[in-house]
This record gives sequence, structure tokens and C-alpha cells, in this order.
Amino acid sequence: MSNSKSALKKIASKHINKWRIKNPIQSRLNGGILNHLQLEDLTVGGFENQILLLNDFEKEIKLVKNFDKEDEFFKKEILRSIKLKKYILKNDNPYKRSLNSYLKYITLVIYFHKENLNSHTVENIYRALVTASELKINVNLEDQKFAQDLIIYLMKIHVKDWRIKKQLDMCIKLLISISLNKEKNYLGLK
Repeated sequence: MSNSKSALKKIASKHINKWRIKNPIQSRLNGGILNHLQLEDLTVGGFENQILLLNDFEKEIKLVKNFDKEDEFFKKEILRSIKLKKYILKNDNPYKRSLNSYLKYITLVIYFHKENLNSHTVENIYRALVTASELKINVNLEDQKFAQDLIIYLMKIHVKDWRIKKQLDMCIKLLISISLNKEKNYLGLK
């Protein structure tokens, strides 16, 4: 193994570990270990932090000097992968388009944390829905109904703390207001 290939592997390994820390639910889907205390940051700032992480990764990879064609190919593939991930985060991010992405995430959070669903986890679910509303993403009635059912499930089955129940109730009201505003805009009412 050439020196550049081992350097590329070390850098890639370091950044994969950082990515797993920032994306514990996605990491768990890919066979990683679940951290019960950490969840994805789905805010705009969270996505910007991921882009910064990828920029650092890209800079480190570019500094590695190639010694043979295989190393050069490996380096180009890593850089191509970084470029694609940055494009998705900036331009084609499903969390910036549809509530459905948040609902999939929330469902996974509930599934992976079913044995240890605490107030921190529920607060994170609430923040995810608030982020969705702040981005003014598309909310159809089916998504709204599914989100309400998820929230009601959490309130009835898992949440004992009245403050968290209040936050979840605010979530339902938030979802209703988003869909009502969309309908008013569609009908030309304001």
C-alpha cells in the first residue's frame, strides 16, 4: 500500500467518524452504534455545519500527493463523493422540500429510541417540526395527519412530562396553521 493511499484512508476514516457523530440516526441505519443522547441537527445551521465538515474533508484530501494511478483514482472518487454530498446539502436537500422527510426521520427516532424515549428525544422531534415550519416547506394533508398521529402516539404512550406534552400539542397547532396558510394562499385568501 502506498503512503498516499494510507493517508487517504486515515483522513476518510476520521471524517466518517465525524459524520456518524453528526448523523446518528442515519449512521444507525448503516449499521453504526446508536447514541441515545445525540440526534441529528436538522436546522439550517446544522446543514451548514455539515457543509463545513465536508469542506475540511475536501481540503485535507486535496493536500495528499498521489504516487500512482490507483491512489489518484481513489482520491478523485473521494472528492467526487464530497462534491455530491455538498450539492445535496445545499441544493437538493429533502429536508428543505417536504415534511415527509421529517416524518421519516421522526419515525426512525421513535423506532430506534422506543426503549429509551426521553424528554431530550421528544424535544428534538419538536425542534425538527419547528424547523420544517420555519422553512415553509410543503405540507400536504396526508403528511399533516401522519404527523398528528405520531405526536398523539408520543403523548399517549411515552410522554409523562406535562411540559413536553404541551410542546407536542403546540406542534399539532403548528402543523394545522401551516396547512391552513397553504390552503389560504392556494385559494387566494389571506
